[in-house]
Amino acid sequence: MSHDADEQLARQLQEEENRAAGQGQVLPPSMLGSMQDGLQCARRCEDELVQAMAFSVLPMEQLQAQASEAVEVSSAMGEDPAVALPDALAETLLAWFKLSFFSWVDKLPCERCGNGNTQNVGIETLRPGAPNCSFPPRSEELQGGAQRVELYRCDHCVPAHISRFPRYNDPQALLDSRKGRCGEWAKCFGLCCRAAGLDVRWIYDMSDHTWVEYYSSAMGRWLHMDPCEAAYDKPLLYEQGWGKKLHDVIACHHLGLYDLAAYPGKQSGAADWRQQRGETGASSAAPAKAPATRYVKAHDERVASDRPDRLRGGFVRASGENKPHEGVAKVADGNPHSKWLDFGGANGRETWLEYSLSQQATPVTVTSFELTSANDFPERDPRDFVLEGSTSTADGWRHLAAANNASFLGRHATLSFDVSSSQPCRRWRLRITALRDNSAANCVQLSGFALFAKPAAPNQSPAKISEQRQGLEQEGRWRRAALLSR
Repeated sequence: MSHDADEQLARQLQEEENRAAGQGQVLPPSMLGSMQDGLQCARRCEDELVQAMAFSVLPMEQLQAQASEAVEVSSAMGEDPAVALPDALAETLLAWFKLSFFSWVDKLPCERCGNGNTQNVGIETLRPGAPNCSFPPRSEELQGGAQRVELYRCDHCVPAHISRFPRYNDPQALLDSRKGRCGEWAKCFGLCCRAAGLDVRWIYDMSDHTWVEYYSSAMGRWLHMDPCEAAYDKPLLYEQGWGKKLHDVIACHHLGLYDLAAYPGKQSGAADWRQQRGETGASSAAPAKAPATRYVKAHDERVASDRPDRLRGGFVRASGENKPHEGVAKVADGNPHSKWLDFGGANGRETWLEYSLSQQATPVTVTSFELTSANDFPERDPRDFVLEGSTSTADGWRHLAAANNASFLGRHATLSFDVSSSQPCRRWRLRITALRDNSAANCVQLSGFALFAKPAAPNQSPAKISEQRQGLEQEGRWRRAALLSR
């Protein structure tokens, strides 16, 4: 950082301290340290060389293709508003970072043998008088901003081996280490966002957590992104989901510091502000409904099934999902060991799951549907539900079938239900009104949701059917040629 930048940083920190003093407050050293750390990280991520290094590790072609598909699906399905390409890129980047790039560390596994049951035996730090401290960090660790190194002993190795866990503060160093806790996750993910051209800021809850926000021009606001959880636009995750109170929330952008006293995810604010957001249950404003997920391709064209009348090639969305491992697309992938999960289904709240054909497809009549239970926690199984249908997003939902007191025989078990209505539809919604045990379940989950209609495979286009027929005829010619050659 240049001398001018250092001077500007010091001036901003002093201004914050002066404002706090004017209000009768004294900023604790830990808070000032976090603010300084956040500003340094934000400005470090503006370095063109650092961004170029981050860009080199991003699979941009893959990420852009996935984002473009999300935009195409959103537009084709008539979503209003349709998802913007930068927003889709931000969410795609978030999932990639969580699933493929960065790793969480509780106890560092042994770097020699891979044993995960290591023991913390001390630290190395520049802080004088720190307990259980032996030596300062190494020079190469200090270059990466690691003023603290955790030491883990592996007793499986002979002799016992000590692995080092430098707590890097420099986002560039984290591109190589690719591991850490929430601070390291936020720093490195924010750098990746900047390399991808996204405007981000780092959010510090001074109690014990850090995440990132991305500015969406399409939505005209900052969107919450937590890379540790792959949580996208879920600012209530902490207080409503974790039961954690947020304290002294500060945003760090390369242009300065921002006090987020009225952070959108902070439920512990003034009573009138919480009431306006619908978080108190008061009648002056209706509680905000959980936003639905956007449509995604079901990718169920090749799902194995002994029934040729299963609907395929559609799109799915739901009242909520638990990305990245338990998203809505998992309910249609034909894998009984994957599942869709929605925490919005806790405490008896209604949830829903939708399967839809394209807007150009011919409406079809569903004759039955199947549900497959997930791998664990029977109390999360749907018990009472209604199947509804519609021909387009502009039409209302019509009742097609209902079930009460449904009970799965076990895990990965499938139940089949008949549909007596002959109403042709393009969209079907499974509205879940009760779970097996509403008082014990903290979410709803399903491994599978399949719809069946006649005639067989009615959503396939004539061109697709012709292509399949030609393939079968070609296969027959190959077989006859093989027999003649014997």
